[in-house]
Amino acid sequence: MAFAILSSGGKQYRVKPGDVIEVERMNDAEPGPLTLHDVLMVNTDDGVRIGDPILDDVFVESTVLGHTRGKKLNVVTYHAKKRNRTRRGHRQELTRIRIDSIGPRTELEEPSPAKPKAAAK
Repeated sequence: MAFAILSSGGKQYRVKPGDVIEVERMNDAEPGPLTLHDVLMVNTDDGVRIGDPILDDVFVESTVLGHTRGKKLNVVTYHAKKRNRTRRGHRQELTRIRIDSIGPRTELEEPSPAKPKAAAK
């Protein structure tokens, strides 16, 4: 079974085709196809390949399903003997991604050009 370890948002994920993962929010990712290039390791029938630090000739094809928010975390802090208590909450912004395929990059593919920034008004 083929799987890959990829890096996104400062975290590493072990993925295989068909997986749905939630990664740190990608602001520039709109629902639709997305190619992830930060592949650290890939395991296929041919064997295991480890990058130094990434594999330049391997990519992960995926589909952005949408943006969501994580589970709410309640954070409570207090200072002993000071009558000081603080309560706050946090919800992480996430992007849901479905992994479609893991494979080598071909010569016909070109890296997607960066989107031009909108001109200041």
